[in-house]
Amino acid sequence: MATDEVIQAVQAEVFLYEKNYFRTEQGLTESLGKLNHLWQEIRSSQVRLDKELIRAREAAAMVATARWMYSNAIERK
Repeated sequence: MATDEVIQAVQAEVFLYEKNYFRTEQGLTESLGKLNHLWQEIRSSQVRLDKELIRAREAAAMVATARWMYSNAIERK
């Protein structure tokens, strides 16, 4: 998956009001599943060009942060 696709996928999970205004455990679990899948993909991906390295690290940071946000949100009752 390309870096820009990873960024768009993270944004699709965290930016939409429909998913985040009234959070549910089911919605958070579904989003976290998608984010965990992205995390596995980005961890196993290879950066081909040095100029892509910073963007790839930014994408990885976005995925990691979103996973932490949703993991913590699920724990709050």
